[in-house]
Amino acid sequence: MPRPSSWVSTTASALGEELARIGLTVPADRLEDLLTDRVAAVAERMHITERTARQYFDRHALRTLAVNWP
Repeated sequence: MPRPSSWVSTTASALGEELARIGLTVPADRLEDLLTDRVAAVAERMHITERTARQYFDRHALRTLAVNWP
């Protein structure tokens, strides 16, 4: 299985921090999978590259994702 990109790892860590602020703990690999899927969905929906879609996952978006955790 390929290693996640450094962006995915770093962003998953930031999402994990946001989740921890509200008392939730989620394994890093699950967060990485979630982010990979969400970025792909945004890219597909907006007809942009996944690299471009990553810009929509800033700290505010991660905080919103944490508060609305699935």
